[in-house]
Amino acid sequence: MEAPIKGCAFAPRASSELNDYRQATISGGTLYAPYGSDVQPTDRIRVPAPWAGVYGVEGDIGVWVNPHTGDTPGVEINLEKRAG
Repeated sequence: MEAPIKGCAFAPRASSELNDYRQATISGGTLYAPYGSDVQPTDRIRVPAPWAGVYGVEGDIGVWVNPHTGDTPGVEINLEKRAG
């Protein structure tokens, strides 16, 4: 089931290639989402154009918390997409 998350920003990162007897390219980026966004490490995220594609969540979700005020401005989610 797809559930849109409004108020996000996506920052792409450079791709890299693996050479373990096959040709593969890994690309990805960082998704910045509002605090409380329901994203799990096992989820797949559909990113719209111009970086269109379905990405997997890489690692844990980072929750931003201001240590002085307790303010929670958002979450940071690393995404990756493999080809090959």
